[in-house]
Amino acid sequence: ACIESDCSLVGGEMAEMKSVYQKGDFDLAGFSVGVVEKDELIDGSKIADGDYLYALPSSGIHSNGYSLVNALLKTDPGKELDKLALLEPTKLYVKPILNLLAKPHHVTGIAHITGGGLDENIGRLLNNSVDAVVEKSKLRVLDIFKAIQSCGDIAESEMYKVFNMGIGMVVISAQPLEGEAEFYEIGRIKSGTGSVSIV
Repeated sequence: ACIESDCSLVGGEMAEMKSVYQKGDFDLAGFSVGVVEKDELIDGSKIADGDYLYALPSSGIHSNGYSLVNALLKTDPGKELDKLALLEPTKLYVKPILNLLAKPHHVTGIAHITGGGLDENIGRLLNNSVDAVVEKSKLRVLDIFKAIQSCGDIAESEMYKVFNMGIGMVVISAQPLEGEAEFYEIGRIKSGTGSVSIV
């Protein structure tokens, strides 16, 4: 991951937590620190009515929702879920985002879609004068999410709160992203009060 993202691993830490991890268990966690010039900061403050919402697809469920999936499998180990799809590694978005930002652009916001789904993660970017409207019909929902919903008889609203539903990153731009094949449009920004709706 570090090589692919042109990052340096500059330190590390080990901890023993015998009450949490049992023999044979393994956990890896990390964080990153970056530097950006103040005039290049993208903090959502320039998001305005008419901006476009674009998605970068996810590779799977990434790191969110496994507690729910585990509960489904424990309740009924025979559930028709693609076990390999559940193990699909998280897609890295460093290069596509940096490549986009290296060109003349009109990006006003970027959201990584993790726990809390589209609503919470896009919502963190919005000021009180705009809303984000995501068009459900434009989303490329992965089959693994459809299978999880069906196997667990989970409400659609809950699915969108827990999972990324096939969207790894959302980019908000004041102009259409011309010629950016990895990104696809999923909605627009309109005047409002800082809310996100999936319609």
